[in-house]
Parts: sequence; structure tokens; C-alpha cells
Amino acid sequence: MDIIGIFRSAPVHKVLSETESKISASAKNMMLALKSVKNDANAKGIKVERMYEKTESSARKLIKNTARGDIKAALKDVKVYEKRSGKLFENIGNPFYKANISVAERERLFITTSLYKLHYKN
Repeated sequence: MDIIGIFRSAPVHKVLSETESKISASAKNMMLALKSVKNDANAKGIKVERMYEKTESSARKLIKNTARGDIKAALKDVKVYEKRSGKLFENIGNPFYKANISVAERERLFITTSLYKLHYKN
């Protein structure tokens, strides 16, 4: 998936290249932080493994809708991702991943803020 081109094809919203690169970097960091807990999620059992899969699916859907320029759908996806990632990170509970979890949440917050700015700008 081409995360770098998240807003490149956005038909309705014109995004400055600086904003585009920041959002792309945030999306990359969010996915990397999420993937860093995959092995621990798998080790915790089938329930937590499914939570991870659903969270990753939500993140991919968020990136896909953002790439399409569908800001309203992306905002809904952010809410779903936030809910699922919160439950996942709560169940992981490994202090080793605390920094990665913080990165994922910070990047999600940045993406959410950027999407809201774009949504209310137009």
C-alpha cells in the first residue's frame, strides 16, 4: 500500500505538500508502531490476535479512505481505529511496548486533527 500518496489523489481537497508529507509520515509511524505489537498479540491468544487483526484492518481502511479523499469516511474510520486500538493496547499490557503504543496514539491524533482541519476548511 502506498502510504506516501495518501492525499495525492484527493479530488476535493487540495493539501499542501508539507501537510501531505507530515500526514504520510504519521501514517507510516502509526502502522509501524501497530505492527511492533503483532508478535505479542499473537502470543496472548486468539482473542487478542483477532483484536490486532481488526485494529490493523481499521488502520488500513483509514489509510484507504484518506487516499481516496473521502474525509468523512476517514473520520469515521479514525473513531473505529481509536476504539479498537485502545482495547488492543489495553490487553497487550506489556510495558516494553509503552513507547510504541504512545507513538501510535500520537500519530492517530495528528491524523485526526489534520482530517478535521481539512473537513471543516471546505
